[in-house]
Amino acid sequence: MDEGLAAFKEGRYAVAESAFISAAEIAEGYGQLDPRLEVSLNALATAQRNQEAHGRAEPVLRRLLDFQERTRTGADPKLAETLNRLGMACRLQGKYAEAEPHYRRALSIAQAALPAGHADIGMILNNLAAVLGWQEKDDEAEPLYAMSVQIREKALGPDHADVADSLRGWAGIHAHQKRYDEARTEFYRSLAIEERTFGLEHPGLAHSLNNLSGVLWALGEREEAVNVIRRAVAIREKALGPDHVLVAISLENLAVFVSAQGGMEEAALLRARAGAIRAKQNSER
Repeated sequence: MDEGLAAFKEGRYAVAESAFISAAEIAEGYGQLDPRLEVSLNALATAQRNQEAHGRAEPVLRRLLDFQERTRTGADPKLAETLNRLGMACRLQGKYAEAEPHYRRALSIAQAALPAGHADIGMILNNLAAVLGWQEKDDEAEPLYAMSVQIREKALGPDHADVADSLRGWAGIHAHQKRYDEARTEFYRSLAIEERTFGLEHPGLAHSLNNLSGVLWALGEREEAVNVIRRAVAIREKALGPDHVLVAISLENLAVFVSAQGGMEEAALLRARAGAIRAKQNSER
């Protein structure tokens, strides 16, 4: 276990994963409900998550949940935490329908176990709203995002990055519902928080800028939409390099806008450049 912890701290997550697997096997030898097994499984799932190995983490989290259900009673925050992590492992594999009941159960336990307005409740509300949104259950997701924003603002402060996260999701739902004025306000506020928190050139800003540009375009604010997407391209080029697939995505979005404004020649160049990036990425696989 110590070897795994040392490797984890150094960012050698694959080495840590192997060590935690061994630690879990040893702990299980002491008994299926030995407390060391819970510690090992928790660490193992974390090492897998940090490698984005969500398919490997999912069964580990199910084992951890089974252990906790047999050793913890009532509304225990640890159960809510594991259910939330299990929901996330499913969601990041695109298994939204499977993730939803885990988040719902996590929310129920967290609301019973934690004080009203606790930040963890806001986090789970946000995660549940996200999987509902991915399933196009906008009418269910929208009020959950609203509650998440309210809780996170009060618990963490109005300029916290987690508030921006909920605002961005809320804006996405409003955009899908064609409530563009609300979406624009929320995207701009989310973007402002991210700029203050991460700086003006953080690559994460580009995702928000891409989404904002679509809303501005729908509202008829076409020049501003083009300016916003050009900024997304510049940020991604500088942060990720000119040949990253996310640069191609922003170039393709910009090409759509430029073409619609009559800039056919520039749009063709943008599409050609995006195509070259994608071809290079495919050749390197």
